[in-house]
Amino acid sequence: MVEIRNRVLKEIGILIEEQRNKAKISRLELANLTGLTYQMIYRYEKGLCEMKIHRLEKIAEILKTKISFSFVESEPITKEIKNKSSITAVPAIAYNNEKYIDTSKYKKIPVYSFSEIEESLSVAKTTPIDVITLSKEYALNGSLLAVKVLERGMEPIIQEGAYIGIDKSDRTIIPGNIYAVYLPYGGILIKKVYINFENLTLKSENKDFPNIEKPLKDINLSSFIIGRVKWVIQKL
Repeated sequence: MVEIRNRVLKEIGILIEEQRNKAKISRLELANLTGLTYQMIYRYEKGLCEMKIHRLEKIAEILKTKISFSFVESEPITKEIKNKSSITAVPAIAYNNEKYIDTSKYKKIPVYSFSEIEESLSVAKTTPIDVITLSKEYALNGSLLAVKVLERGMEPIIQEGAYIGIDKSDRTIIPGNIYAVYLPYGGILIKKVYINFENLTLKSENKDFPNIEKPLKDINLSSFIIGRVKWVIQKL
């Protein structure tokens, strides 16, 4: 967990320093504009300490850029997410000006809505609802489907409004992992999947949503499993 947090802090710090330099604002000037000290700006840029969301938003406003990310500020929450879901909270970086994107490190990813995909069960005929910029390691070598979650069945692990990364090449069921699945009369759902010799069970994390059980004989697994959820971007 410490390694993930340090990587997030470092990436945010690099972005702040890059944008500050492009805006031709010194650390001291940025400190005065934000009401912080020079030392604190230095520590943020070097990834040496955590930053509250409102401070990052203030810095982004001053530098005239947009910075969005998923950042877990407490170790217990990080452990809870990792243990329960086997998915990773990852940083996402978005720039107002595309010329600032380092294409050797980052990749623009279209984000889709399940309600649109359900019409054709593919993204070929759908229009993205958003675009995010991710480190290339999270692009899953072309097998990624990024989707905005618009339901609450997997809260608190995956919140309504979160972006998730689905690996379409990973469709082997490992009981207890989180998958995107398709039900002919239920649409596309995000659920924990469990399987035995006779039945397949879809479990929600939110207790207000009942579990769904289907006989294996009634399921075509090749079309039922869309892919496994590998990462999530959300505010915690």
